[in-house]
Amino acid sequence: MKNYAFIIIITLLICACNKPDTTPTSTPTAADVLTGDCKIHMFGVSINTNSNIPTFTEINEATGLGIGTSFKPDSLYFDAFEHPAIIVDSLYYIVAPYGYIGINPEPAIQYININTGARTIIPISFYIRSLCYNYSTKTFYAIQNDSFLISFKISGNVLTGISNLGTINTFRQFTSSLTINPSTGYIYAITLAGVLYTYNGATVTSITLNRSHLSGVKYNQNDGYLYGIYNYYTGTGQNSVDSIIKINPANGVITTLVKFPYAFNVDYYSTVIDQCNNVFVISTMSDFNYIHLYPSNFTLFNCATNKSVSILNTYPVYEGLAIKY
Repeated sequence: MKNYAFIIIITLLICACNKPDTTPTSTPTAADVLTGDCKIHMFGVSINTNSNIPTFTEINEATGLGIGTSFKPDSLYFDAFEHPAIIVDSLYYIVAPYGYIGINPEPAIQYININTGARTIIPISFYIRSLCYNYSTKTFYAIQNDSFLISFKISGNVLTGISNLGTINTFRQFTSSLTINPSTGYIYAITLAGVLYTYNGATVTSITLNRSHLSGVKYNQNDGYLYGIYNYYTGTGQNSVDSIIKINPANGVITTLVKFPYAFNVDYYSTVIDQCNNVFVISTMSDFNYIHLYPSNFTLFNCATNKSVSILNTYPVYEGLAIKY
């Protein structure tokens, strides 16, 4: 009888040990996503929801809020496109036309000294929307007039050594992206129509992807993938199919990682990858509507763990997210 009792006790213990854990999992926080020990400095230009005056500021990555000294550069104009930015040394370069709303702003690249706020305007005779930079060769890359990949350098307020590298048809660049693999120097451009262009230093090749409407794509040095937003407006209410995706640049295979928590606004947004903490950062609207009517959404996505956190109502939306390490 004792043996039977012993067997019953052991059986109950085994059942208890195998019982599934029903403890509810908590929603990830910024601390869960920002698991690295790197301290970075993120900058951007906020589009103030209470006025039309853009403000250049440093950003707290964990909260999405501006910190420290901010500057309000005169005539820094933003229309309904992504305005990419790059930090080289202490200079913050951004693709931003020069002018005022309704007064036909002129094409330009502008740069701001992140320490003093001093700004330099570089007028250009053609349109560009995309921009990336090779730190090894100190060369800028952009797409000229929605048609050609070009390289150039900047001296003072002049573009020098402009070179046409190949044809890239971006179809007005509504959701095109330009990004670089700093190890190989390969340039990647992703267009509205769902074409991945690769410039390998000599020629431009292309792959037709199985998905279009990709925005804010950036190269991740940590795993060699391209990360971005799949944004397809269904025409009824909010964009129910928005998601964070990654692309294998070698073959164009797209993997959906997580559904974007709010409707992604393709008109006003910016993305950047915090390479030190392996985090994809997105700033956008919380609804597909005008910027003065809806709050912003600041999202952090850990590319290693697939954990994400979105901070709603973090006024304002940022254009030109860029990081200084």
